[in-house]
Amino acid sequence: MKRVIILDASRQGKPFNDHKEFLRLLESFDYEVVKTFRQNLTGVDKGIFLGQGKCDEIRHYLEASEIDLVLCNFDLTAMQEKNLSEFFKAEVMDRTRVILMIFAKNANSKIARAQVKLAMLNFERTRLVNKHAAYSQVMGGAFQSKGKGEKQINLDRRFLKREIEKAKKELLTAKKERQVNRHKRNDLGLPVIAIAGYTNVGKTSIINELLKRSKGTKSDVLDAYDQYFRTLSTATRLISLNVLPDFFVIDTVGFVANLPRFLLDSFVATLEEIKEADYVFVVFDAREFVAIDVANQEYYPDFETLNERLKVTFDVIARTGFTINAENTFFLANKIDRVNIYFNGQRPLPPPVMKMFFEDEYLSETGDKKEVVMHLVSKKQPDSILSIIQECLSRYLKDEPLLKYYFPKTEYTPYYQKYSLIFKSEQDENYNLVTMKVYQRHLLEMAKYRYFDA
Repeated sequence: MKRVIILDASRQGKPFNDHKEFLRLLESFDYEVVKTFRQNLTGVDKGIFLGQGKCDEIRHYLEASEIDLVLCNFDLTAMQEKNLSEFFKAEVMDRTRVILMIFAKNANSKIARAQVKLAMLNFERTRLVNKHAAYSQVMGGAFQSKGKGEKQINLDRRFLKREIEKAKKELLTAKKERQVNRHKRNDLGLPVIAIAGYTNVGKTSIINELLKRSKGTKSDVLDAYDQYFRTLSTATRLISLNVLPDFFVIDTVGFVANLPRFLLDSFVATLEEIKEADYVFVVFDAREFVAIDVANQEYYPDFETLNERLKVTFDVIARTGFTINAENTFFLANKIDRVNIYFNGQRPLPPPVMKMFFEDEYLSETGDKKEVVMHLVSKKQPDSILSIIQECLSRYLKDEPLLKYYFPKTEYTPYYQKYSLIFKSEQDENYNLVTMKVYQRHLLEMAKYRYFDA
């Protein structure tokens, strides 16, 4: 286990990044956090980021302690990272490098590894400061150099450029494969729901609960862990329930605040799956923003935290090209069962929804506060999730006519339920008279069973 210290900083009282979130990021590694140093800055030092006095304090601590790694909960320039490492005589890593390490550790699929490779190359391209290379010296006419006079830094730049182009080609091939799979999926004419949101809010767990009720095989279940960035590639699953028509659900890559632009750019090919969705479920961790009115023993949202999460989430989703509005976006506060609130040994039951108002450019064209409904859900209450999906599918079928179908009992099978939302069902000895809305793509194949009132 590596012993590490954390450097945290704020400017005029406002932290650069959330400390608790950084600690959750570090849970992906076998680290022991020994101490945290904090400093409130009036300005950032271009050479060492922190103030000289604070750096002296940290160096004295490192000289007296056995510390393997210094982790910064903020981003450093290449020169700042190099200077701090030399001053502390210890390895220094900034926040972006920590996130990249997590990505590399959790990249289990071919496309995820290609995305991480591209992100790392883009990161290194901006940080061509190598203490082992004398960039001021010139190279001779060595292999792949352009002859006498070329600097080592130019060789490195050309090398990174070639590797970046290779990684982009790999992602382009993967993108074409996904497009083929997407066309096959679209041919089925089923609605698509994308599950999006912060990392580790339970997106994969929600899908797994649906899969447990679905008619799919056990191999469809996704790996879910209580760690940041465990899902680095999208996964699409067909959900086939007895009580609702079939639909597809997409698990997406999670994100955190202040992800560097180049990192999002590397994963935009994966996030583009959101663009193809008919609906997006934006998931939050209820423990982060749900509080309680002690006097009235009622749940209420912490708007400051919620709005911060919404801004990050909507900015990322908007970059995929998905048009966010009140009709196609549902808000879920997951893990409500883990909000640790008790009165006299009793935990008050949460309401199914909370109404809230917040300002957001995506939901309100006028800039006024927009009322939205936050659904409170948990995997221990799967019916709460099913009710939201039923509302979602009802919206999908709202423009379809309500039709009657007369099925002989020998022919009426759950097959027809897969493509329709049933409103009423009557039976006699030989027939089922069913009133339902049918997915448009399947109207023709069911036309022979249409029933017309006399």
